[in-house]
Amino acid sequence: MGDFRMRGKNTSVKWKMVGMILLYWAIPFVLLLALVGHIMADRQEKIGLERLAAQLQMDNQNSIERIDSAISDSRQATYDRTLYGYYDEFRKGSANFDTVYNKGQYYMAKQFGKRKEISSSVFMLLRAPKVYKMTNYNTPAGGSYGQLKTFWEKDCDDVLEFAKNLDTSIGLYQSEGRVYLVRNLVDSATYRPWGLLVHRLNLNYCFYSGHYCIYFPSEIYYQGNDSRSC
Repeated sequence: MGDFRMRGKNTSVKWKMVGMILLYWAIPFVLLLALVGHIMADRQEKIGLERLAAQLQMDNQNSIERIDSAISDSRQATYDRTLYGYYDEFRKGSANFDTVYNKGQYYMAKQFGKRKEISSSVFMLLRAPKVYKMTNYNTPAGGSYGQLKTFWEKDCDDVLEFAKNLDTSIGLYQSEGRVYLVRNLVDSATYRPWGLLVHRLNLNYCFYSGHYCIYFPSEIYYQGNDSRSC
């Protein structure tokens, strides 16, 4: 009987020791592990967010640089005055439009046909923009005859109206996910527009991850009627 009491007492003491170990060491250790895990998770999340922010900033900068390259291409058409020379020949009657058209098509293909940021291009004489026109599309940059057809059927009238407010500025016009870089070609003597150059941008190249909410410089006039615009 006494031996039984002794064993019962020893068992009770053992469980008390187990309880004390759990209370003073094991449970705090588990809580400490949980706290460390929570801190590590927060740190990893913070690092992930910082990396994401840095990536978005880099993507945005790359997009701006590529759009700026397209803008430089459009400026070149004004600075080198090649298209103006063709227009002047036609205006003065020294060349018919077929001759001017062939020269203009060659110029468009040479200047814009291999630009990664430009899918397709349209140049129009404003005296009759839907008659006196030149076009080019860049297949590797997503350009196609279908793009040009979409422009004439859906976007041309709106782009022409949009260009009236540009004067010598550069404009970005967006419609249903299509983004156009629009520029008037202006007579240096009268400062009146005589031609219109329109580039459809290659969104896959110009905008990373479908992200095209970009803050453009104040000299770039922007208009869009798409829910994805800024």
